[in-house]
Amino acid sequence: MPLNFSLWFGCIVSLMGALACCSSTPAVESPIDEVPVNPPIFDASTPEGAQMEWVLGVLNSDGVLSNEAIEEHFQTSFLTKVPSMALKETMESLALTKPWEPESVFETGENKLVLNVRTQGTIWRVSARVDAEAPHQLVGLFLGPAPKDTIDASTPLGAQAQWAVDTINGADTSAETLTSHFDQAFLAAVSVEAMQGIFASLAPSSPFKIVSVQDPEENKTLVTIEGKEGMVLVLVLVINPAEDNKLSGFLLTPGASTRELPTSFEAIAAEMAQTMSRTQLYVAHIDSTTGACSPIATLGEQGSFAIGSAFKLYILSALGEAVEAGELKWTDEVVIEEAHKSLPSGTMQNAEAGSTFPLSHFANKMIMISDNTATDHLLSKAGREKVEARLAATGHHDPKLNQPFLSTRNMFTLKLGKTAEERAAYLLLDESGRRKALDEMASQPLPPVENAASWTHPMDIDTIEWFATGADLCGVYGDMVKKHALESYQPVFEALSINDGGLQPNKEHWKYVGFKGGSEPGVFFLSYLLQDDAGEWFSISVGYNDLEKDMPIGATPMDMAKAAVQVLETVK
Repeated sequence: MPLNFSLWFGCIVSLMGALACCSSTPAVESPIDEVPVNPPIFDASTPEGAQMEWVLGVLNSDGVLSNEAIEEHFQTSFLTKVPSMALKETMESLALTKPWEPESVFETGENKLVLNVRTQGTIWRVSARVDAEAPHQLVGLFLGPAPKDTIDASTPLGAQAQWAVDTINGADTSAETLTSHFDQAFLAAVSVEAMQGIFASLAPSSPFKIVSVQDPEENKTLVTIEGKEGMVLVLVLVINPAEDNKLSGFLLTPGASTRELPTSFEAIAAEMAQTMSRTQLYVAHIDSTTGACSPIATLGEQGSFAIGSAFKLYILSALGEAVEAGELKWTDEVVIEEAHKSLPSGTMQNAEAGSTFPLSHFANKMIMISDNTATDHLLSKAGREKVEARLAATGHHDPKLNQPFLSTRNMFTLKLGKTAEERAAYLLLDESGRRKALDEMASQPLPPVENAASWTHPMDIDTIEWFATGADLCGVYGDMVKKHALESYQPVFEALSINDGGLQPNKEHWKYVGFKGGSEPGVFFLSYLLQDDAGEWFSISVGYNDLEKDMPIGATPMDMAKAAVQVLETVK
């Protein structure tokens, strides 16, 4: 697509959540004795159908919109969010990809029509929402690529993805088959027997159908599958080109299911409490000027929780402060050092020592795929003490819980490279003693990834972790929000918005979604930053801790986050 299309489409998305456009071929009347024409895809006699037909007509011509046409078809509330000039530029750019041909109706509703539309061989999802009152002007317009629901098995990554889905659905799991699909490093960390157990545990919920397939990125893809009773799993797969494209990464996490969701915050909290021993739901409004959080719902236990990789929000906050102060630039080249390499998740541990990447690249990796090596380089770049200072500056209820602030390498060394007795001795040290111990660990080799094979149950999650509450994370979000207009903070918001954490909110209502989550055995924490179509900001956190067990397969924490967003839409 033309460059100006990409730029303008991104502009509109940032302004209103999404813009929409679509295409259709008008129905052709023919004499009764001629070959009949296929019936129209949608009913253009309804208000929403008539507006959709008009939009498609614009896209299938030259895309030119006059001021009179804009005023006639778009409600003023829409035009306050999307400037007329941006709308004109976008429609003209989209028209360059004509024809826009509707293929099917995806969804119909009161005053709303959603179509699947083909343009240049790609299916797009198009939604038109109109005012209920005459003259039924457009109040919402969305266009975006439709989620893929098939795997391209002609590629090495696609072939492995299709094999994974087939195996989850009961295909051969013999040792010979599994060793032919996973690389040596993976099988050194996760035994064949463990993988056979995982596949067997999913059998009661099979067959699973493919819901969506993410476009591949750096030999990685994400496939969402749905089984019986609405059980949804997100399958993250990574291949190793250096070893015949065998799987080097295989991660299953709960996804947002299609079942009926709880319809109140109290019902959400009650369902969460049935999953793990300690749960927390926090929902708050954020003042865009002061960054202050005003709780809307605080349910479950509100004490400190282990938050896993959600701690990386504090490093991102410290980077924003350093850039704003002129101490760093997002374009600064950062050198990969062996001393700051960590274990996965992530991919930057595979980068050669001495290679360089921009600071913004590290930040994006840290947030988007929770890259631990990127995280530790950024912790070093920002400075441990300055990151610790961000906890107090953003209103953390007890910053000393995270002093000294662990790197991911520190955590892996303590949990996978030390005995229970050695960890207990570390915990007996005072703060200065722990700092000295962590400095000494920095010169020690990373524990082998194979040690992670036995890490299937909670390990010291109440003492060796990163700790916060939903209110604390709202505080760090609030600090970012009050600075959201600063140029130095734009990369912060860009990094947060790359991965929406499976939320997939109503884009006509939410124009910005930021996310960071974290997990380890016994820990699952999801935290979101949202801005609605009126420009108001909100924070939602869904937290789970259990000293005895991990999150059970089939549990749906993402459902609880999604439900919280839906409830928030009705009460805010």
